[in-house]
Amino acid sequence: MHQRDFDPELLRDRVRLIEDTGVDDIWVVEDAGFGGGVATAATVLSHTSTIGVGIGIMPSLARNAMYAAMELAALCRLYPGRLTAGFGHGMQDWMADLGALPRSPLQALDEVMTGVRRLLAGESVTVAG
Repeated sequence: MHQRDFDPELLRDRVRLIEDTGVDDIWVVEDAGFGGGVATAATVLSHTSTIGVGIGIMPSLARNAMYAAMELAALCRLYPGRLTAGFGHGMQDWMADLGALPRSPLQALDEVMTGVRRLLAGESVTVAG
């Protein structure tokens, strides 16, 4: 796992070394106040050729399903079969600070994950939740 507080400027060289050791995949972290998971995953993907990259986890309450799907679709098309995206309900204190704390974090998580899956499958999605 690429630690969230690791200097992003060193990421390119670090992941090349990791790939050279034969590691199958690397996970990047998305936490408030640190580098974004999508940008970090894109960097890893662009500087390696074989390892899989996981984003763990994107807080669904801070992301719009359409924009998350757009970002993930672009990475999946650019690097087929190498990306795994994780979603979670996020740290509740952080989500409250963002003004993104719904009545039911699990329902909101389900709505975002369902929306992203459907969008990635090419469906149109309308949600009122």
